[in-house]
Amino acid sequence: MRSSKSGKKVTIVIPNYNGLKFMKPCFQALELQICRNFDILVVDNGSTDGSVEWLKEQRIPSVFLETNTGFSGAVNRGIKAAATPYVILLNNDTEPDCHYVGEMLKAIERSPKIFSVSSKMIQLCHKDKMDDAGDMYSLLGWAYQRGWEGPPRCTTTPAGFFQPVQARLSTGNRFLRR
Repeated sequence: MRSSKSGKKVTIVIPNYNGLKFMKPCFQALELQICRNFDILVVDNGSTDGSVEWLKEQRIPSVFLETNTGFSGAVNRGIKAAATPYVILLNNDTEPDCHYVGEMLKAIERSPKIFSVSSKMIQLCHKDKMDDAGDMYSLLGWAYQRGWEGPPRCTTTPAGFFQPVQARLSTGNRFLRR
């Protein structure tokens, strides 16, 4: 298992491409996390909307790519740069619930046999429905690094969209608000 220089267990990798308008709400939600055992790393994909300047002004740890490498290129770069045992992949246009990091950590640490866990995405305006988010990447919740060899790879799990769901604190099935 990797050891973290910061002593943190989790790095939240946030890919960004011209998402300045989403940054402030996302980071405000991360400030409200009850579990503070995480670092943040934004991987900017060559944004031209002021994101780079904002990230530098806010002194948010970031990797600045010259060109847009796409979602997988950005998150793979972030995973490689992370120095923590665990990595959470978080879209910049989400607002994680205050229990999100703690519940994800609790879920992954239940057993050394668990490779990854994921969260449920709930629509911000319709909290009784799952969010399809327009893409499968939003269902990614967690990438786990325990002595992992080889190239990082992203996988997604299809879910039944727009089905009523329940958030359960005890099981790690906490949600992101979109």
